[in-house]
Amino acid sequence: MAPSRVLITFHSRTGETEKLAGAAALGAVQARALVRLRRVPDAGPPIDNAPNREAIARMRKEYARPARGDIEWADALVLVGVEQGDWSAWRILLRQLNDTGGLSGKVAVVIDDNGRSVAPPESIRGFELTVLSPAGGEGGNARRNALIQGRRAALAVKSPVPGGPRWSEAEGLLPGSHDVA
Repeated sequence: MAPSRVLITFHSRTGETEKLAGAAALGAVQARALVRLRRVPDAGPPIDNAPNREAIARMRKEYARPARGDIEWADALVLVGVEQGDWSAWRILLRQLNDTGGLSGKVAVVIDDNGRSVAPPESIRGFELTVLSPAGGEGGNARRNALIQGRRAALAVKSPVPGGPRWSEAEGLLPGSHDVA
């Protein structure tokens, strides 16, 4: 069986949400998925302090913006930090793909600032994506929760079930020694 392909799209201005996206990527890789990380551009002017300017400059160099080809390539989408940044171009790409049936069969997970899966915001509802139902994340830390959500996304592609894999299935995929501290 071919490995699942997971696109992790995030927005971060300080690097904290980037860490959650990285943890989700690690979880997907642990589930034997291929991963692409993409950063959504900023919506407004950068936060005016040196550490944030440095983080933003670094992330702009390290990550490409999400493109139509990324979404077409992916079996699963993981969205982190959807309440921040300028997601408008990304939503337009989703709408175009949705209108041509290009999202059919894809799964999605939306991750909040605590690494937990949540219901998608109004701005991305109504697409033909199978959004995994919110699951688990009680206890643990945000990066560990995001790691497990990345696993869930990759597992849902391999064996789709209504609502996606349960938290416990994703949590127990690999030994705890592979978790993020």
